[in-house]
Amino acid sequence: MESYLLDDKRTPEELRGFAGVFPNANVAVSDNLLTPSASLKGDELAAKDRAALEILAGWLSNPAFSRSHPMLLRTYQRLRGFVGPP
Repeated sequence: MESYLLDDKRTPEELRGFAGVFPNANVAVSDNLLTPSASLKGDELAAKDRAALEILAGWLSNPAFSRSHPMLLRTYQRLRGFVGPP
């Protein structure tokens, strides 16, 4: 993910799209592939969201991600609303 975010070829639209869905626990099923989907329990999903917050905090504090900072900050704030304060 880091190389994706740091790639200069990423457009602002792509970065906004990424920030709008990260982290994504949804499972996609296509017409040609059926995969059993495991449902995450609330505590499991919250743990994954907390881990994503830690990753986001690292990206936000790293100057290399400054170009993506506004989108990542919105994602961080959205997740913080789900998880609550540390």
